[in-house]
Formats: sequence, C-alpha cells, structure tokens
Amino acid sequence: MAKRFRLNTRGFGGEPAVPDVKTLSAWVGRHKGRTADILTFRLDQSLAPQIDAGIMMPCAGGMFYAERILAS
Repeated sequence: MAKRFRLNTRGFGGEPAVPDVKTLSAWVGRHKGRTADILTFRLDQSLAPQIDAGIMMPCAGGMFYAERILAS
C-alpha cells in the first residue's frame, strides 16, 4: 500500500453571504449565553466550513474583523 502524505492546507478567508432573519435568529438561539453578535456570526460562517473541510490553517478575512483581531 502506498504511503499517504498529508499536505499542509491554508485558507485565505472569505466573506460569507448576508444572512436572512431566519438563519441569523436560529444561529443566535444556538449561541444563547455566549457572544452572539453579527461579527461572531460572520466569523463562524466563514471558519466553520474550512474547519469541516480539514483546512489546517483556516482564515477569515474582511474589513469588519480588523478591530476585533487587534483587540484580542
């Protein structure tokens, strides 16, 4: 059997679509008691698919994240 190599993968971020009210309210309901603002929603929607796909270094991009990243 041939040896399998795991290649390093890196995400380059992306902008998730603007959510409709139903999608956003369902997401907020699942995050009750935790941070559940629109920026956190957008980060979650951008990063979760990359993590699910096995991207080793996921990334979220966008001008709205800069302040939060610099503050952390």
